[in-house]
Amino acid sequence: MLNRLGLKRDRAIVRRDLKWGLAVCAGFAFLFSVIVAVQATVKGPGFEERLGFPVGLLILGYFLLGGIVGILLGLLRPLARTRVGAAVLGVLMTAPVFVLMGTFFAYFDPTMDRPDSIAEALRDILILTVAMSCILGAPTALYYRRSIWPDE
Repeated sequence: MLNRLGLKRDRAIVRRDLKWGLAVCAGFAFLFSVIVAVQATVKGPGFEERLGFPVGLLILGYFLLGGIVGILLGLLRPLARTRVGAAVLGVLMTAPVFVLMGTFFAYFDPTMDRPDSIAEALRDILILTVAMSCILGAPTALYYRRSIWPDE
C-alpha cells in the first residue's frame, strides 16, 4: 500500500524531496520577509509598535514555519502524483500558515476586536484555516502540480 502511494521510497529520493520542500518553503519565507522588511522601512520607526511585536520575530517565524512546512512538503511530495493528492497536499501545506494568520488576527492585530473566549478564537481560526486552505491551497497545488512532481 505504501509503495503504491509512493510513500515507501529510497533514502536518496527522500533526501531529494526534503531538500526540494525546504527550498520551496525557504523561498516563500524569504519573499514574505522581504515584503515585511520593505513595509517596515517605508512605514518608519512606528511600524513595530503598530505591529505589536518585533519585525525580526515575524521574520524568524516565517523561516521556522517554512522549515516545518518544507519538511512536511518534502515527505508528502508523492501525494502530488494524482490531482486529488495534489489538492490534499495543497490544503495540508497551507493550513499551518492560516493557523498562524488566524492566531495573529485573533490576538495581535490592533484593528480587530479580541475574541471573548478561547473557544471563540479557536472557532474563528478553524473557520479561517479550513476556508482559506481549500480556497487557496488546493487550486495552487493543482496549478503547480507539474513542478511538484515533474518526473511524470
